[in-house]
Amino acid sequence: FDVRIKDLQAAPKSRYVGEDGRELPWHSIYNALGKLYVYRIYSGPILDPLQRHMRHFEHRTLDDDRLRAACREFVGTHDFAAFANKNVKGKAGRNAVRTIHSIQVHDEGGGEYRVEFLLDGALYKMVRNIMGTVLAVACGKLEASSIAAMFEE
Repeated sequence: FDVRIKDLQAAPKSRYVGEDGRELPWHSIYNALGKLYVYRIYSGPILDPLQRHMRHFEHRTLDDDRLRAACREFVGTHDFAAFANKNVKGKAGRNAVRTIHSIQVHDEGGGEYRVEFLLDGALYKMVRNIMGTVLAVACGKLEASSIAAMFEE
């Protein structure tokens, strides 16, 4: 993908305060108002080879209602330590509480879906691990009702 800059402005004054109470310079991560993660799925018979780097290829049929029900279970403020990558679970366990404001599922037709996560921030590979769980529910391997217990692990 190409990137083009249409407008450029000085960054606003920081709202980020360090542990010592000093206001720190503006930072793209700490001053973000939210983050949008987009996950693309294809569940048809044959994935277009030109899409292989842009879509997750799911070999199983997805149930749209189950997909959406699973996504609803993750919206809100939860301790997402169970969804952090193994390498960082120790660090994440100290502060793994995150807020997912919304998860929108867009059926783009032809077995293509776009799932958009709007959240404050994510743990390392948290969205990928959530999507693995969502797909397991959408394929009938898990029930959406089992997700609540995963937050307590």
